[in-house]
Amino acid sequence: MFFNSKPRNCIEGKTIKLTCSVCPDNNEQKWFKGKQELHKCQNIMIKNGIQSVFSRPLVDVTILEGFDAKFECETAEFNCPVRWFKGNAEIFDTNCRIKIDKLPGHIHTLTILQTSLKDSGEYRIKSKGCESVAKLNVQATFTSKSKSQNCIEGDNIQLSCSVFSDRLELKWYKWKQELHECPDILITKNGFQRILTILNSTVRDSGTYYAKAGKEQTDIQVTVKALFSRPLVDVTILEGFDAKFECETAKFNCPVRWFKGNAEIFDTNCRIKIDKLPGHKHTLTILQTSLTDSGEYRIKSKGCESVAKLNVQATFTSKSKSQNCIEGDNIQLSCSVFSDRLEVKWYKWKQELHECPDILITKNGFQRILTILNSTVRDSGTYYAKAGKEQTDIQVTVKARRLHRKSAEVSCLGPAANPVQLTTNNPRDKTIIPWVHPQDMTYPTTSPGLDGVGDAAHVGSLQQFCVGNCSWPKYPEDVKASFWC
Repeated sequence: MFFNSKPRNCIEGKTIKLTCSVCPDNNEQKWFKGKQELHKCQNIMIKNGIQSVFSRPLVDVTILEGFDAKFECETAEFNCPVRWFKGNAEIFDTNCRIKIDKLPGHIHTLTILQTSLKDSGEYRIKSKGCESVAKLNVQATFTSKSKSQNCIEGDNIQLSCSVFSDRLELKWYKWKQELHECPDILITKNGFQRILTILNSTVRDSGTYYAKAGKEQTDIQVTVKALFSRPLVDVTILEGFDAKFECETAKFNCPVRWFKGNAEIFDTNCRIKIDKLPGHKHTLTILQTSLTDSGEYRIKSKGCESVAKLNVQATFTSKSKSQNCIEGDNIQLSCSVFSDRLEVKWYKWKQELHECPDILITKNGFQRILTILNSTVRDSGTYYAKAGKEQTDIQVTVKARRLHRKSAEVSCLGPAANPVQLTTNNPRDKTIIPWVHPQDMTYPTTSPGLDGVGDAAHVGSLQQFCVGNCSWPKYPEDVKASFWC
């Protein structure tokens, strides 16, 4: 910008002096008469010595992003009013990141706090129609970085970024926690590149990672998917049935190993079946489970595992002890099952028992009851309660009711028969049994019978008789007894 002298009028032979002021003062000036450029010669002197408004102009600034940038200049006049611009837009210090200072005397400053890349550009200061211009070049701390990472559990993760200087110190963070080298984390550098490597990643390694250098940081998002996209689930099964664990891996045809507790499982056992289905599915089947199969099962691959529990329920939670009784007694057998909805069937040997006049089958909540009325010796044996694929057995023994051996004499002294007292082999069982007429009896003398009709006394030797519900001689060796009527 030029500030011209006034038009001049002079007399030939006189010296003419033309002056102008330029801004900025470091611009090159050329003189012309008409269209012809003038150069120094014997009659022409060209001199640059006129003082500018800005005695110390602005200079270009290069700064690392995040740091403060400062422009400073000095005016020739004391307390000269100035205005600041970025491009053609005037700058005011109403912005919290802009600071404009007028220092005592001739110095004027513009400070841009915490610079970012968008602060780069051309800045100028103006006063009295003159201006001084300089450029701000904000250098990016990070010239490149890794994209967001998506991987599967067990893979290695590598995060990297490049910085503008190989001497720049960089630190890695996850959330607000600084990361340091350890067996699972490697931190390396290669020239301008900084690298963070996470070995054998787990789902817990998911999150936002930060690389910090100077006052700047860049973030990289990491998502680690579980290797077992469909993990094992707990199984509760009734003993005797097959239990099946199934899971699905995120990787195709991923090699796996199965364990119960810390012991590896192989399908060499005829009750163990391990299948690798086409694609992503893996199954473990335990055939005909028993209570000892309960426990913790796990599947492992690439340092990752999925865990589930097998709970084998006992079908029968309790049962009656072996039964010993005497014929004629009622027998009650019972067992308890783990569910009140479970169906139980009763068997003697291989024959299923059903309700009839002598057999009652009942239930009471979890309890199942079999009752045999008026037992006989034939009711002895092994009884089974079956539920699902399991059964429990109860042993039953029924003993015959026996009479003490006495003399075989019979004496009949009246018109009517009196009751006879007989004693069984069990001394606690004393029963008054009425005399029942036998079909086959022999006597040493002729007799009208033993029905009490007649007035003579008779003595007979008893060979066969009937008492109670028992028909004798069921056991001939025990039929001899004596009674009085």
